[in-house]
Amino acid sequence: ELFDRIIANGRINVGLSANVVSQVSSALAYAHSRGIAHRDIKPENVVFCSTDPEDTRVKLIDWGLAFTFLGAPMTSAVGSFTYAAPEVITSENRKEYTSACDLWSLGVLTYVMLCGKPPFWGSQSQHLYSAKAERYPMKGDPWDKMGGDAKDFIRGLLRADPAKRLPIRSAIEHPWLAKAGEELGEVDSAEVLRNLRQFSGASTFERMCISAVARQLDHHHLKDIHGVFRRMDANGDGVLSFREVSDGFRKIFGEASEEYRQAAELYRALDVDGSKCVDYTEFCAAGLGQKAHSQDEVSWAAFKTFDSDNSGFIERAELQRALDLADMQDVWTPEVCKRVSQELMQAFDNDGDGKISFEDWKGIIQRCYDQKKGDEEAALSGTGGGPRPPPPPPAPPPPRRARGAHGQHRE
Repeated sequence: ELFDRIIANGRINVGLSANVVSQVSSALAYAHSRGIAHRDIKPENVVFCSTDPEDTRVKLIDWGLAFTFLGAPMTSAVGSFTYAAPEVITSENRKEYTSACDLWSLGVLTYVMLCGKPPFWGSQSQHLYSAKAERYPMKGDPWDKMGGDAKDFIRGLLRADPAKRLPIRSAIEHPWLAKAGEELGEVDSAEVLRNLRQFSGASTFERMCISAVARQLDHHHLKDIHGVFRRMDANGDGVLSFREVSDGFRKIFGEASEEYRQAAELYRALDVDGSKCVDYTEFCAAGLGQKAHSQDEVSWAAFKTFDSDNSGFIERAELQRALDLADMQDVWTPEVCKRVSQELMQAFDNDGDGKISFEDWKGIIQRCYDQKKGDEEAALSGTGGGPRPPPPPPAPPPPRRARGAHGQHRE
């Protein structure tokens, strides 16, 4: 836990703090864009992905108090008192508040990381009085030795009036966090992007299978992919736009490359759920390459996510359910989903028994990798009649039908 490192070291250095806060901000931007507030941001809910001190990747966990706020007000006084926004603490009289509550908590988290103690203390009434008055110490050690950007970031978040508080978009674009992005370590971007290209030619079901594998892999296997995603996510919102994907291919392979020319086609293939952006899970699945089939225990765990009745086989009804849970119903009609599930069963049920076995499953994953690897090798060994002129920049993908509304409920 981040909390453990704070306890062990007294506080976290400025560079690592900015790196961690940048990742948490990106997670919040992603959640807020989907109408979800976390409502319990604190050091105990930020965990490092590895015990390696050189590995600074973190996860934001414990979404038990999260709330879908689109069309429904938030009114409950929830979360940890030390990190809760003033409007959340006083919401017991049924006043409404917004997702800006997470930004206040992010400000308190940042303060604690940098100095090792919370900005507000004392009795609950004293705490609330100081929070509403925006009174907290920023003099002495370590503040006097700290740059102005970090302090400005905290001041922007610890605004008692939610309307004046730094919004999530401004937070992830703040100069203090921008510097953290510039200090990301080097990763092999080219290999990951080549894997994306291989993945783009797979069928819908093959991509779903590999996505299931990606969810089962530990963070060690996803380290390079995570690094490439963060580099490509220029605005830090936790998803990749068409421009961010095409810019990534241009920077790595050049404007004259086949990879850059095919960016629009590849982008459409990566966007499995039709959300008009590429999220982290989709990107991880596409970037896996050979890792997608290298471990039987991982493949088995992924297979079991489809095999809901634990029969050892994937039946058509389970496949239909998987398409629904993958949000494909927002892109295809129920009738199309039903037809696709039937076609997929016919295509991948190798022995014709109406079921997909684990051996069938492993063959799907292996075939997806082998086929695209062969295509890549054939392209590399082909001969041409001299260099081609640079292709025009790729056109963005055509618009797709908007996704359905998120579920809503009241407190």
